[in-house]
Amino acid sequence: MNSLAPAKKIIQKSQIIFIVPEQKIQPDILGAGLGLFHSLKKIGKNVNLFLKEIPQEFQFLPPPSNFANSNSFLKDFIISINNPQTEISRIYYEKSQNNLRFYLTPKTGALEEKNVFFSAEKSKPDLLITLGIKNWEDLEKSCNPGLNIFQGIPILNIDNQITNENFGEINLIEITNISLAEITTRLIKSFNNNLPDKDVVTWLLAGIIWASQNFRNQRTHPKTLETAAYLIEQGADHQKIIHYFHKSKPLSYLKLLAQIFKKISFDSKKELAWVFLTSEDFKNSKANSLDLALAIKELKTGLFRLPALLVLWEESFSPVFIKGVFYSNNLKLRKKILRNFEGISKGQGTLFLIRTSDFDSAQKKVLQALNQ
Repeated sequence: MNSLAPAKKIIQKSQIIFIVPEQKIQPDILGAGLGLFHSLKKIGKNVNLFLKEIPQEFQFLPPPSNFANSNSFLKDFIISINNPQTEISRIYYEKSQNNLRFYLTPKTGALEEKNVFFSAEKSKPDLLITLGIKNWEDLEKSCNPGLNIFQGIPILNIDNQITNENFGEINLIEITNISLAEITTRLIKSFNNNLPDKDVVTWLLAGIIWASQNFRNQRTHPKTLETAAYLIEQGADHQKIIHYFHKSKPLSYLKLLAQIFKKISFDSKKELAWVFLTSEDFKNSKANSLDLALAIKELKTGLFRLPALLVLWEESFSPVFIKGVFYSNNLKLRKKILRNFEGISKGQGTLFLIRTSDFDSAQKKVLQALNQ
């Protein structure tokens, strides 16, 4: 059963929402939590996200704001006046840089200190969202102290662990999904296809990249790549993320790879990824043929574990023409490229040439050849 619709429904009818991540914060969980926290705030929810600290792995990302940096649940501070004869006619406050003062003006007479009491009351949410927590016992550890206030509160349980015990009223469990940030992205998109801001999509993308080991993990699915491309389209700072995960690589290569991230397309049914690079892409990234070779190697062996990968780029020679490389484990597809264009094959790769300066026409010809 698809739990996305009931998850969306229970969020829509809740106003006060607590988000509780697993106690041992990992970057994927953090990215999912921060993205969900700020997205729900954008749609008018009263949201609290409970974190102990920001992991060192994510210190390079935009700093989050307005979340509870504690594993103790927020309290309402209550001022009580225990004198039925005293009627308050006016309440106001003054706020300065270091002070906040409340003023209570009685209608008649005066207030006495002995009749004024102060107390704290733990907030009680309409909904509790858990991230990466597999059972009630782990929830208790993550909430300690404070679990007793959640008795009777509906729980939206988001996880990708096969050991999850489905302890929530709604269980959004996707064990084939490598990343909680990806699951959370789909949930946020169900409210609005345009995500709130650059920080949100950057946190989510960083979570996905970390969980998938920069897309090298064998569990990485084509849909993960589509989600990453969507987040980049929405404004995720992929250059910052790539720079962090590829610190030893040349800046020109990182900029070119970031440009590829921005432009790459996917066909999950045909299991094909393709990207077309113009001379402007090379100019803006100050990249050369060596940077392109490194990027193609990363695409082929690291980032994208799809059976087929197509890269086209403009050569700046005179006259201008289009070069391409096509990798596939399907011999028939490789033969289609050689049948329609000048080229050579080696292993599962085919390097080919299109003698035209019309880039749009070249793109169409290659895709049509593969679809024959």
